[in-house]
Amino acid sequence: MKEIMEQNIDIQKSIEFLAQKYDELTQKVGSLENENKHQLEYINSLESKIDILERNSKATTVEIRNIPLNQKETKDDLLKIVQEAGNLINLPIEKKISVMSIE
Repeated sequence: MKEIMEQNIDIQKSIEFLAQKYDELTQKVGSLENENKHQLEYINSLESKIDILERNSKATTVEIRNIPLNQKETKDDLLKIVQEAGNLINLPIEKKISVMSIE
């Protein structure tokens, strides 16, 4: 009978230990799920900002096509082409104010 009581006590301690570990894991999973939710919200926020920036960029972008490629072309050469194109359509383009980047 004493052996059975000792076994019951050991089983009860094991169950308490497992219950404690289960509670800890449940708490960690809940914390990770909450963190994941916040990370997804942050990612969605960043994606929205990227979309807005892309839309704003496209709204102010001018693309000029079919200009022959020059292998040793510099940024200044490209700017000159853009300025000449602007002059042709009576829309002068100032070098430092209107042009942010040329590729």
